Amino acid sequence: MPTDIHVLREDELERWRYLGATAFMSSAEPWERATQALRPEWTLVATVDGEMQASVTSIPSGLELEGNKAAMGAVSGVACMPEYRRMGLVAELLVETLKRSRDLGEPLSGLWTPHPALYRRYGWETATDVRLVSFAPKQLALAPGPRPTGRIRRPGENGWQEAARVYREWAGRRNSLMTRDAARWAVLVSEPETVLYHYVSADGAPEGFALLQTTRAEGAAGLTVRDLVATSSEAYRALVGLVLSHDLVAKVDWYCSVDEPLAEALADPAPARSRLERGLMLRIVDVAEALGRRPAYAEGRLMVRVVDEVCPWNDGVWEVTAAGSRFSVEREDDEPMLTLDVRALAQLFNGYRSATQLARAGRIQAHHARAVAIADIMFAMRTPPFCADEF
Repeated sequence: MPTDIHVLREDELERWRYLGATAFMSSAEPWERATQALRPEWTLVATVDGEMQASVTSIPSGLELEGNKAAMGAVSGVACMPEYRRMGLVAELLVETLKRSRDLGEPLSGLWTPHPALYRRYGWETATDVRLVSFAPKQLALAPGPRPTGRIRRPGENGWQEAARVYREWAGRRNSLMTRDAARWAVLVSEPETVLYHYVSADGAPEGFALLQTTRAEGAAGLTVRDLVATSSEAYRALVGLVLSHDLVAKVDWYCSVDEPLAEALADPAPARSRLERGLMLRIVDVAEALGRRPAYAEGRLMVRVVDEVCPWNDGVWEVTAAGSRFSVEREDDEPMLTLDVRALAQLFNGYRSATQLARAGRIQAHHARAVAIADIMFAMRTPPFCADEF
């Protein structure tokens, strides 16, 4: 089967849109919009006998890591024509995408998928959770507390810029949120039935925003909280109150972090129902560069054997040292203190799982009595990983 892998060309965009719509059994409209938002050079395609049959897009992005940042390729639009599935085309594209990310200086790769088993074969692993909280607004009320002295308002056409400043302040203290550029904000605020609200303090300082999207199902109105971000308790209570004020909405769905303080802000949280869902899958593309980008809160040293069959440049023993709030990583020929595969490393990297949890599950093999305990201390993060942006 003569196959060629190359970067998407301008003259191939029509076929790419057709491929995406066919593979996802969708209308052409979202792929038309994607053409305007994505650059052709972000997409790799596979052609068979000269005709495009599969594609993978990786959008240059970044991950916030509690004050640090790491470049990340955001993998999206993994598509293959039905008659060419299970022939290895997507596998080739995924491997080539990882090579390109490394060449582009992206030590991380991330994606969202309802089919995690496919991507685990190539080193991606679930590294964040999302809590879905659902409730009827009429059944909930704010807990007693001080009344906000600021006000909520709808911004003008470029209101996302003020929201972006608040987001940067908030996200800079969090773990595994995506960095957002102007293009990302344009996508968020242009979603159908979406309204952006700002909270401004009494002295005029922006302290929060909410991005709310109206939905309809079986004739009933619903509301999805896409974002609710606050840098003060006053802003948080005001914006939660805004959500609860939607009396005509049958149900609110709020996708949030596992540590979202909603229950503590409510007089009686019992009517709200919540469940955990899988979030971002993360892939370590470059071990040394990725670890060098995350914070360290305790000093320590480990010899770590990383197993990575897909990206051989990661495979081997690494000396990992935490000192002065940062990690340094160097290749070594010494005996490892512990061994783990690149998927387990992704979960350890952002504190999604501790070394103790991974060791108990057989995902880490310890060769030194204190190796797991040292890894627990070295890789601890202060906030739970959460990614609010699907792509």
